[in-house]
Amino acid sequence: MKTSIERCLNDTFMKEYGLSTQVTRFNCHGLSDSKRELDKADIAIAILLLTIVLLNVAGTIYDYKSKENIKDKKYLLCFSLARNWKKLTSYNSNGDGQIEYLKGLNGIRYLGADMQLYCLGIILSVILKKKSLRKPVLASVLLLGIAAIAIHTYVRDLDPILILAPEEIKTLFWTGSTFNETYKMGHANIPSFIIGMMLGYYVYEKRKTRLQVPKNTGLRYLYWALIPLTTAVMFSGEVFYRDAPRDPLLVRVAYAALIKPIFSSLIAILLLGMIFKVESKTHY
Repeated sequence: MKTSIERCLNDTFMKEYGLSTQVTRFNCHGLSDSKRELDKADIAIAILLLTIVLLNVAGTIYDYKSKENIKDKKYLLCFSLARNWKKLTSYNSNGDGQIEYLKGLNGIRYLGADMQLYCLGIILSVILKKKSLRKPVLASVLLLGIAAIAIHTYVRDLDPILILAPEEIKTLFWTGSTFNETYKMGHANIPSFIIGMMLGYYVYEKRKTRLQVPKNTGLRYLYWALIPLTTAVMFSGEVFYRDAPRDPLLVRVAYAALIKPIFSSLIAILLLGMIFKVESKTHY
């Protein structure tokens, strides 16, 4: 085994770098060779997690069977999955007296969208273990995400971007429909998230095949052009900042649905060029 590894390394390093190698130490371990014993910390964490899961189950069942405004056993209801999910995904445009003091922190609720997308990513990662499913599934979810933004903007008659007006700055993040219903909601950020997953899978596969980027001056100029193009896309929303009646609903729907995937795609291409060193003389 040692000789075979040394021969393989020599062949690789000699072709690429003109160097020879020698294996001075060799160890081989299999998964069956090492058995990990549970210690007290492992048991404590297992008990803690099991307790939380049991509380989630008990709280959810109790919440489901009890009246909606019941006040007893409120601590158990804190573990209700249904109630917490409702709070996580809802917004209040009228101002709830109980959370009036949290107005300044309302923007932090965007973390709820991150959590929803994180859960979506875990589910997709499990489904997409089979390589043949990646393209159709990711493309389908991407289109569904774009459609969700379009439908939401159309039904709720929202603005295509977050428009800041001086008279609304104070309460915008609390009462602004566009911010609360699109910017903070998980489904409105699915296109960008899926494009990020596509980029990750593409880089993973191409690195395994040691993708070689051609040394082409024209390609470099195109890559450089992405910077002003991305900047132009980023500031394209300024067309909606003008002293005029609101744009037609279909125009707002189209812009809202397409701006995020377009901008995310440009950022993904920029990252792709950095990863595979378009500007470097030697590529990965």
